[in-house]
Amino acid sequence: MEQCRLALEQHNWNMEAAVQDRLNEQEGVPSVFNPPPARPLQGLLGWGYYLIMLPFRFTYYTILDIFRFALRFIRP
Repeated sequence: MEQCRLALEQHNWNMEAAVQDRLNEQEGVPSVFNPPPARPLQGLLGWGYYLIMLPFRFTYYTILDIFRFALRFIRP
């Protein structure tokens, strides 16, 4: 019973996700519901890419958030 509760808690009480994950574990298939975290940036090239993309990412997500905010007034 404790294992069931832990599995449900790991999947935010989503029963379907917990069952699918458990069945995949029994078959030896890696979990699709808990993907491994992305690798952190490594080396000078990774940090350079991050710093170059930062202003573009910031601008893109700011414009996208403003657009979504305005869209909520038009289509509630």
